[in-house]
Amino acid sequence: PMPFSFLGRYEEGGKLIILLVRSDRIYTVSEGDVIDNTYRVEHLTSGQLELTYLPLNIKQTISAGGA
Repeated sequence: PMPFSFLGRYEEGGKLIILLVRSDRIYTVSEGDVIDNTYRVEHLTSGQLELTYLPLNIKQTISAGGA
């Protein structure tokens, strides 16, 4: 199961910043970033955020509201 939940997004200097939460930790990431050497943030489109689970190279999506 996906350990992250989508919290929000904003733009900073023309770059999309994505806020994810896992347990009590908030992550600020952008497309291409790797989280804890385990997940890579792929892209945010049509209300879905796609991440790749790196150990098995599996793509997963989470709802990103109306993003």
